[in-house]
Amino acid sequence: MSDEEIPPSLSALSPELIDNILLEIDSVYALGNFIIASRYVRRCFQGRKHVVVWRVLQNELGPVLKDAEFLRLLPHANPGNSTGDQYRDWVQNMAAVYREILRGSGRGRAGGYVTVPSFAELIELCRTLHTMNFLASTYITAQLRSFSGSEAAAAPPSRVERLRVLRAFYRRQIVCNAWSPTRRAPRWTNQDIAVIGTNTMSSDLRGAPLGLFAVFEPWELQQVDHADWFVTQLCAALCAYGIPQPIYKAEFGDIFFHPDHLVQYMREYPRITEPVLRDLLPPPRRSQEPPDDVAACSHYVERYNLLSLHFLIHTIQLESFPDPTRHQRDAQPWWECGSGLSVQFVGDAVDLPPFGWVDALDGNCFEDVLLDLSPETQLQDGKETYLARYLSLDLWRRTGFALWDQRRVEALRELDGLRTLRTGWLMCRTR
Repeated sequence: MSDEEIPPSLSALSPELIDNILLEIDSVYALGNFIIASRYVRRCFQGRKHVVVWRVLQNELGPVLKDAEFLRLLPHANPGNSTGDQYRDWVQNMAAVYREILRGSGRGRAGGYVTVPSFAELIELCRTLHTMNFLASTYITAQLRSFSGSEAAAAPPSRVERLRVLRAFYRRQIVCNAWSPTRRAPRWTNQDIAVIGTNTMSSDLRGAPLGLFAVFEPWELQQVDHADWFVTQLCAALCAYGIPQPIYKAEFGDIFFHPDHLVQYMREYPRITEPVLRDLLPPPRRSQEPPDDVAACSHYVERYNLLSLHFLIHTIQLESFPDPTRHQRDAQPWWECGSGLSVQFVGDAVDLPPFGWVDALDGNCFEDVLLDLSPETQLQDGKETYLARYLSLDLWRRTGFALWDQRRVEALRELDGLRTLRTGWLMCRTR
């Protein structure tokens, strides 16, 4: 059968109609399959490939295209061991660029763009998307497998859910590129936290340029944390599974911070990857012990933890951590804030507060949760109560609650291992 006979109807369509079909395709992968279906389609594509690829990227990524474009502009930082201002200024300047991209209102389905990237830049965007799609699909598949006890909880993801997951992996990589701890000695961690987390609400740095974390809403940082939790567990398990020789920091850091290297490793070693993914996320349950794989690599995990994305460091950085809702209270210190401000769930959309976040906080503001998780709370509530809430939080993070739609979250809470995660569970305290 000749190429033009697969299928024979395509060559009968007008070039204008083929163009319209190409512009409506909603994934780069599907575009590639359609192009190779016929020489006639390929000829039509070649005539407008720049416009077509750009439109398909917009169709597939929607609002996430803004994050993808910024990641393309953000190389891995090389802060070295200098105490100068160059690294700080670079992070703050790039954070300002990121905010402008996210706030943009240009034309196109994704918005915020006036100039179409060059074709070489589009190819770069497509390559990164291929990697991020692989990780997002891996995450979703592993999570849904662990939710198999409920048909509703394990249902195929909605487009909004997939975009949330995809954006979380893009944003995790943005943080990784800005931090680049593999190129910097551990003694600079606190300074790096200050650089990346600087915001106008800091008492010491009031009025200073905003850092990278100030770009995100609190629930968006939590979504990044969900993705980082998964990558951390995955890298630790891959390093520990079936490998007798020691894993060196450089090897762990390579797959931890470079998603293309992680994906390449997973594809080159399917005999390691497949059992790791099968066992990585068992059915949800509370456990007081970290997985053996993570324990074996704990010194690397602690070294490369994404700064104040860990809630204990959130607590330490409470006063200066960027909470956009706090800006609405005229720069009041957190200890003077009332409980009047709330975050409400208004629907499932990529840019809105997700149901899993709002439900866990019962609408309370962000820093109330951090206050409840502070060391002082352990003294007030007792070690057992504090530990129980810590374990619940770990389970909540691991299950990705801030990434799912309302329907899935409600189904998840009916699973035996997740019944403690009721509305407002994160705010509950023993008086």
